Amino acid sequence: MHDGIRSALTRAVLGFMFLSCAAQAGGQPVKFNLPSQSLAQSLRALASQTQTNILFDQALVRGLTARALDAELSLDQAMDRLLAGTGLTYRKTDEKTVVIAPARGATVPPASRDSSIATSASRVAALNSSIDSVGRQSGLGEPESKDRDAPHLEEIVITARRREENINSVPVAVTALTSSDLRAKNIQTAEDLQNYVPSLNVSSSVTRDDYTFSLRGMGPTGGSGPGAVLAGGGTGVVTYFADVPTSGAGPGLFYDLESVQVAAGPQGTLFGKNTTGGAVLFVPKKPVNDFEGSIEFGLGNYNMKTATAVVNVPLVDNTVLLRIAGQFLDRDGFTIDRGPFFAGKDYDNRDYWALRASLLLRPFDNLENTTIFSALHSEGNGDGFVLTAANPAGAFGSLLSPILAEQQASGIRSTSLSANEIDRRYNYGIINTTRWSISEQWQFKNIFSYQVQKWRNSEDVDGTSLVLDDLVPVGQGWHTQVGTYTEEPQIQGTALDDHLKITAGAYYEDGHNLAPQPYQVQVALGNFLINQIDQNNAERSRGLYAQTTYDLGGLYSSLEGLKLTTGYRYTWDNYSYGIASFSPSNANACLTSSGTYPENDCAFSASGQSGGSSWTLGLDYQLPAALVYVRSGRGYVPGGFNPSFGFTAGGVDTPQFRFAPESVIDVELGIKSEFAIAGAPAQVTADVFHSDYTNIQRYVSEVLPGGIASNFTANASEAEIEGFEFQGSVAPVSGLTLTATYSYNHGKYTKVDPAAAPSLVGVPFAYLPQNKASVGATYKLPLSQTLGEYSLGLFYSYQSRFFDAPSVQPFDYIEGYGLLNARIDWNHIFQTSLDASFFVTNTTDKIYRVGQYNDLVANGYITSFYGEPRMWGVQLRYRFGKDH
Repeated sequence: MHDGIRSALTRAVLGFMFLSCAAQAGGQPVKFNLPSQSLAQSLRALASQTQTNILFDQALVRGLTARALDAELSLDQAMDRLLAGTGLTYRKTDEKTVVIAPARGATVPPASRDSSIATSASRVAALNSSIDSVGRQSGLGEPESKDRDAPHLEEIVITARRREENINSVPVAVTALTSSDLRAKNIQTAEDLQNYVPSLNVSSSVTRDDYTFSLRGMGPTGGSGPGAVLAGGGTGVVTYFADVPTSGAGPGLFYDLESVQVAAGPQGTLFGKNTTGGAVLFVPKKPVNDFEGSIEFGLGNYNMKTATAVVNVPLVDNTVLLRIAGQFLDRDGFTIDRGPFFAGKDYDNRDYWALRASLLLRPFDNLENTTIFSALHSEGNGDGFVLTAANPAGAFGSLLSPILAEQQASGIRSTSLSANEIDRRYNYGIINTTRWSISEQWQFKNIFSYQVQKWRNSEDVDGTSLVLDDLVPVGQGWHTQVGTYTEEPQIQGTALDDHLKITAGAYYEDGHNLAPQPYQVQVALGNFLINQIDQNNAERSRGLYAQTTYDLGGLYSSLEGLKLTTGYRYTWDNYSYGIASFSPSNANACLTSSGTYPENDCAFSASGQSGGSSWTLGLDYQLPAALVYVRSGRGYVPGGFNPSFGFTAGGVDTPQFRFAPESVIDVELGIKSEFAIAGAPAQVTADVFHSDYTNIQRYVSEVLPGGIASNFTANASEAEIEGFEFQGSVAPVSGLTLTATYSYNHGKYTKVDPAAAPSLVGVPFAYLPQNKASVGATYKLPLSQTLGEYSLGLFYSYQSRFFDAPSVQPFDYIEGYGLLNARIDWNHIFQTSLDASFFVTNTTDKIYRVGQYNDLVANGYITSFYGEPRMWGVQLRYRFGKDH
């Protein structure tokens, strides 16, 4: 099978070269010599020279200027150049008719934008005002309007290359879910998101809402359980909000978004360290020059109550724009404590509010500044840890065995904990983005952010009424407070007659603790207490990068449309960690240094530095109905050390204390095509890839010298990962859209160091479901408009099992599962501003695990998180303003 994948890669390369050469022979280029003038004038001239009807709304092009056009180009190439940076796109309705429309997600004013909006050959936007028709003969009358009910697919604009582009013109494997997709599929957390993205795996480790992402098998450095890395290292997939790295992807983020984009494969050139697997981009909606908004209320099972509100106000026309959005949700938990200590308490609940305010200032046509303030406050009852396995030969085996039997008899929606769990979070931050259009070709962009995460939690991770591993906060304040600020100046532009696109910049990040972090850990049946006085984490990262895309038509006209992309980034990282702890159970003896507390501060600290490069290299060619591409990239994750060794006799001198950076180099071949099947618009995206994964930072379970069992992170292996990814959609009849995704991934260790990690010998590759698939259908019923718009949605997703443990042991796999979700929407009820919806998730009430806490080696137990049961709810929304 895997040799077959390599053979397919080779054939695809040869096919790519053949198609490129064949495409160069066609296209019937025309010699243009158009001056810089209004876009409307250039479109009329283009229509005349190409003998084509070009249809556009005068309001769309008013005030827009087209660049000079002096080259021999095909119609598509000429349209691309004229519309570049305008926020407009086009669609061919037939061989001789082109319709101009706004690109979805793009904001047209001001005229000079920071990006290129590429060709789209699939969807047509209904033009609601007067249409200006210009074409092959003077005096051509207004054409027959396009039937707005004709089958069509949605235009999607993404920013996966740090500029706005049509998704089907980007030579990267990207999945994009628009705001309507998120609503239709009821996506509220990263756990929901993974169901509809090929090769994306999301699991929970220490707490349910602390998600670990994995793309194509590359993701978490550490794992679940004690000893996970706290200094350096990092995940292989980074989440971004408004172009800024963010640590959260749980509840309170998935509202008022333009889209969520998942870019697979190394993205380190433009997105920096820790993106060996890819990047997940959350794009918030921007303020617009219209008064609009909505208010929505919802009710559901588990006593769910929710509200979401959005208002957009142009305070000064096209100059000062304000958008405010907020969300509230309160829902009971679905795991109940059966006692004896906290009988009736519900875990896995939701209780949060989130707020986001965006202010856009446009004092001049070429200057734009956007400030986003966001906040999230959550009051959870903690996680319903469920005891899943016990080691009868372990230190507490005789006590755990009857508790495990009781747990199995009670079922997965019941638990019995010894600690009064809480999960309180308060996160807030500010992001400021400035765009200055220096000229028509060049733009300066600066992104500054400051974010604060505060957390107070109590956990009973052993999932029993025994005190085996209970974390209890000290005092009434936050036990974790971290502040992070980032600064990223960036320049974007075009040169060499627009054949060359350039993005270059610098990046700086500084994160550190804002206050002491005291807490207590209670272990060994409560007979041993660990008091942490403080914990100090600090990380600093700097990077320089540049990426270019060059249309080789600048060298030879016969190569027009064949584009070469190159990019390079180098990152410098510094990290440090300090901890001070003692044990009241042992006469206040220090655990992280010699002496006793308070005579000694018990402090242990260490620091390190790391550096690494990321690069990308690729070719792509736009055929009449498809984009074909081949690309390769390298990603980097910094090195680090294991703070848990501060509690061992060897300390920093233990050979396993430090680990080195990891890296990946991949090759990806893909195609993105838009076409029609018997008149039904369709699109397909497919790719195959091969990744060489080296110096892998893996969470292992070993016995250290002296007989101490420990979990820690080590450079223990090399691996190969190969796979295939597919996304497709078709609108076979009016109102009906069918979608499908599929991914196949296979990973295997090609080298394991038995001295560094004997537990990895013979262990399957982790975090990699071999098969993932989803299918969906949305149908808008052909009812009279006087009744409103009525639509039905049905979505099914499946993923196979994946390995999620430090060694081969019971419950080392998260088993595969399938979920069925459904939704009914009734919008514009009786032509009013009211919308009503009914949704149900996990329709069949499937029972499935989503994560685990694994401490089988040291203390003899495994606890699990289970997915949400069947959830249903009703929503009522009122829209006002232009959105009405």
